[in-house]
Amino acid sequence: MDTLNLQSASEYLNNLLLARGLLRNGKRIDFADPGNAADGAEDTMAQIINLIHDLVTRRDVSATVFPIPTGYDTATVALTLPIRQREAEQRESLATTVKNLRKTEAKQALQVEQLEGKTKELSRSIALAEGQETAFKSTIRNADITIRGLKDQMQRMKSSIQQIRTQCATDIRKRDIELQKLKTHLTERQRGKRDGYGVMTITIQPPPKTNTSSRKVAQGGSTADVPGYSLKQETTEYLTQLCQSLSDENDALIQLSRDTIQTLRELQGLEDGDVEGVPEGAVGKEEGVDAALSRHELLSKEMDAALDQLRALLTNPSFVPLEEVELRDSEIARLRDGWEKMEQRWQEAVSMMDGWHKRVSHGSGSISLSELRLGMSFTTDSSMQKEAGSTLNLSVDQSESGSSAVSSRRVSNDSSTRERPKRLFDIEPSGAAKENHAPAGKTAAGGEKAAAQRSDATDVRQKRRKLQRNRPA
Repeated sequence: MDTLNLQSASEYLNNLLLARGLLRNGKRIDFADPGNAADGAEDTMAQIINLIHDLVTRRDVSATVFPIPTGYDTATVALTLPIRQREAEQRESLATTVKNLRKTEAKQALQVEQLEGKTKELSRSIALAEGQETAFKSTIRNADITIRGLKDQMQRMKSSIQQIRTQCATDIRKRDIELQKLKTHLTERQRGKRDGYGVMTITIQPPPKTNTSSRKVAQGGSTADVPGYSLKQETTEYLTQLCQSLSDENDALIQLSRDTIQTLRELQGLEDGDVEGVPEGAVGKEEGVDAALSRHELLSKEMDAALDQLRALLTNPSFVPLEEVELRDSEIARLRDGWEKMEQRWQEAVSMMDGWHKRVSHGSGSISLSELRLGMSFTTDSSMQKEAGSTLNLSVDQSESGSSAVSSRRVSNDSSTRERPKRLFDIEPSGAAKENHAPAGKTAAGGEKAAAQRSDATDVRQKRRKLQRNRPA
């Protein structure tokens, strides 16, 4: 037989023996290849011997329990055969039942193993779920802490925003107050429209010439001062000439007043309609007797307005006399010269200190007292005293210039008032006009000189900073 048939026969025998309960402990016997057993061929042979012994013993027991009496015929033996067949069937049914129970047990064992695996998987899933739950709980706690921190931060931000809004409102109010102050200050200082700060010239136009006849009448009119004189004694021709001369003189005075008002307006930078209380072009209107009668009132209003504006400009605290400007320019020039000398001496001192430093570093020897005196000979006591006195004079002049600005202006105005001629509308000669033009040129030259001095002072400061940076440590 081949190996496959031997294996099949071995399995068949094992099943029969197992069904009849002849295998001890349910351990199968390998009839095909006894040497493949775990305990070797000897153990397999021992199991086969025990099996044969059990079969023989059972056969003997069955023969003893159901012995065939001697003398019984075959009929009696035939009656006992069904009983034995039933017993055999019962044994077979019991073996089948045992086999089924064992199969069921195996299935249940497999199911138990599967259930145990599922239980282990569920245990692992539960452990993972518990770990995730712990992580979620920690995440929730962290989220709660973060939410509380964000709420606190939001409250702080709200308070900060409220403080910033309050501060912004305060700053805006302060800014509005400062702007209002600046506007008020500019309004107080403006005092009319001025195109520049230069000195303006005054040009006086001569009045129109009167007729020779009226001048003669005016010269010969001294008879009116004679006691007992009356106009009834004069002739019609004389009175006509007198009225004509008075009318011409009135026209000349009106024209001179208009020219004076126009000159004042040009000096102050005002336009024709800037005078308060006087309508523009009201003086030029002449409509009948009413316009001629109200002409002097309009001229008076215009003159008063122009003089008030001029008085306000002259009494303005920001007004600086030309004498003080010239004095300051001279002081600036003198200080600039002093700074240039100081810069030159500082350069000499720096060069001398560099030489001493190189000498000491090269080991040429120490510096004696005589060399120090010789090196410091560029500074003298007289120059130092002169600079100290000039600085003191400058501080005194600056302190006194602010307090005496108004007084000097008033004194100059009073002196100019005393030097005026007795008549207000007299015409000055051409020499006086040239003298009036002189301060303008002088002031312009002084302004250019001051600008040059300021640029020189800036250069001096830059050189001084450069020397301080290059000074040896």
